[in-house]
Amino acid sequence: MGSPSLQEAIVERANLAYYERNAAMYAEQTSRADLSHLYAPFLALLPPAARILDVGCGGGRDLKAFRQRGFDPVGIDPSPALVEIARRYSGAEALVGKVEDLQLSDAFDGVWACASLLHLPRRVFPEALRRIHSALVGGGVLFLSVQSGAGDLVGEDGRFFARYDSSALRLALKDANFQLLRIWDSEDSLPGRAALTWLNLLAKKPAGDS
Repeated sequence: MGSPSLQEAIVERANLAYYERNAAMYAEQTSRADLSHLYAPFLALLPPAARILDVGCGGGRDLKAFRQRGFDPVGIDPSPALVEIARRYSGAEALVGKVEDLQLSDAFDGVWACASLLHLPRRVFPEALRRIHSALVGGGVLFLSVQSGAGDLVGEDGRFFARYDSSALRLALKDANFQLLRIWDSEDSLPGRAALTWLNLLAKKPAGDS
């Protein structure tokens, strides 16, 4: 992938600084979101007690939900402060790290990337998908959600967001050798954010892929 550009390094530092500074507030706020409607179609495709990698696990909301449903989740997040909260809140293993640096092969039945890869610069996004593909077993399932739209956005809080439409996601998945299973829109699950639309997808790593 090559070394990050100055712009990409600035984006990464700004995002990390936000989550380190606001970890407790962010974890508490996002814990209120009920994502049962997103868990159900993802978990239905996994075997019992499946091992799940939660990419961008934040404060551990989804790790906790997966454990309560009998699955074996592991979280990864660039923010040490959020990882510490996630461990305490969920009781699951959580590690400090970046998805684009993953070096795992055939380790997980499912990968959950809910509202996390949208923080990656567009040049890094394909590498993240390739690392996720490698981390999945053959036939493993990816859930991915990003903000629906076009272009990049830097919020008032300094966070970077890359927004995607369905065509861009379909092409990225094809390039990473994923089989798209389903793609759909949904409203935000937190109150006061009705204008925010999410693009969700389920995809599979073909059986026999390395």
